[in-house]
Amino acid sequence: MRSTTTSTYETIDVPFVRNQLRSILLIDSVRANNRGYPERVSFRDFRRRFGCLVEDDLNSSIDNALDDRAAVSRILERMDIHQHRYRLGISQVLLAADVLCELEDRRELSLSGLVTAFQRECRRYLASKWLQRRRVLETAIRCIQKNGKAYVRVREWPWWRLYTRVVPLIAASRGDASHQECEQRIRQLEQQLHTLRVEKTQHEGRVEEIEQRLAREVQASNELTQALDRETQTRVQLERRLQQWREGGMDDERVSRVSSSIRLEADEKTIELKNELVRVQQAEEQLRAKTQRAVAQLQDVEAELNKVRARNETLEKKQLRFDNDLNTVESQLKEMKEQKEKVEKERDEQQMAVSRKAGELQELRTENSELRTQVSRLRREAEERSDAAAGGEQVAVLQKAKRELENKLREQEEELDDLAGTNQQLQQQITRLEMGAERLKADLNRESNTKETEIDEIRGQYQRRLRTLEDQLADLQDTNSSLVKENRVLEARARQYDLNTQSNIEK
Repeated sequence: MRSTTTSTYETIDVPFVRNQLRSILLIDSVRANNRGYPERVSFRDFRRRFGCLVEDDLNSSIDNALDDRAAVSRILERMDIHQHRYRLGISQVLLAADVLCELEDRRELSLSGLVTAFQRECRRYLASKWLQRRRVLETAIRCIQKNGKAYVRVREWPWWRLYTRVVPLIAASRGDASHQECEQRIRQLEQQLHTLRVEKTQHEGRVEEIEQRLAREVQASNELTQALDRETQTRVQLERRLQQWREGGMDDERVSRVSSSIRLEADEKTIELKNELVRVQQAEEQLRAKTQRAVAQLQDVEAELNKVRARNETLEKKQLRFDNDLNTVESQLKEMKEQKEKVEKERDEQQMAVSRKAGELQELRTENSELRTQVSRLRREAEERSDAAAGGEQVAVLQKAKRELENKLREQEEELDDLAGTNQQLQQQITRLEMGAERLKADLNRESNTKETEIDEIRGQYQRRLRTLEDQLADLQDTNSSLVKENRVLEARARQYDLNTQSNIEK
């Protein structure tokens, strides 16, 4: 609709105004209002507000879920609203004056049960939380009150003051002296065991290396022996062939030719060969003697290695036994500590009980003295009174109460004596346990010192034997190198001797 205030001389477009009124259904709304439908609600708002009345039917299909007009029509049909009481427009529903109130009442009635149940669950949850918190608070209050009363009763006792002053000192002295000393001792023993294991591994590696070197030396000695045997066999064969030539069937000319050629060269060479043969025989004897000595040394070294292995096995067994003993001692110490703590706890409880009984006994004595004073006062009053019967009855009642209190007092004294005896027994048991702990500690220290001494002795013996084996191995290496050199010289001389002999025979 165009504004008529923008220009005074502008006229109204009547067809355009009619078109606008027709498009917004203003005329229909006015007519409907005039005909008895004053309430107007959009389809979306109506469905959102009153959809709870027929929720199952509205969600049964996709069309109902998407079409607001059809959903509004279904709601009105299910609520038995007659068609003449409402009209469905393009985007709104027109209702009679009493229809909206009726739908509101039905909606409140439908939601009242759900809201009531929700409120009930909320109240139940809040009540359970409050009750739980209240129980915790009451428990804490009772605990604080109980502890406060106990502390107020115990705070003024002289032995409690002494106890609170002495306990920290005992704990500090115990932790500084015995506990720390045992822990330090255990750490030292563990470090020594680790060092021994490392040294044992190193020594085992060196023993394996020595065994390999000994095997190589034995192999070299065997090779030298075989070379000597070959040289001896060659020399014997040459001597046998010469003897056969001298004794056998060679013709005179060849013999004379050979003999003449040999005579020409044999004078100096024969002497040289004889001397060489003597030197070879002497060298052979020396080699055999050295070989025998080397074999004997090897046997000694093998025996020494067997002893070292046996010693290592013994050390391993001792180490395992020492570890087992150490674990046993640690477990015993732990048990003794637990037992001692338990005994101390029982002793403290007994002392608390004794103190409590002593307080009760003191209260009973005070009450007894008050009752005695009251009895004496009543006796005097009874004597002064004229009514002897009434006074006699009161005196009898008081005497009965006095006897009951005296019996109760004797029972409390007997119970106090029993508690004192129990406390003395507990203190004696604690003293015995402390003495046993000190004795066990001394035994542990003495045994650890003995083990350390044995370990040091075994380490020294093992190192001395290892140095001896190293020296023997160095001697064997020197002997082996000299034997190899002599063997090479002898082989060269034997080859030269064979060549000379063959050349003489061919000539």
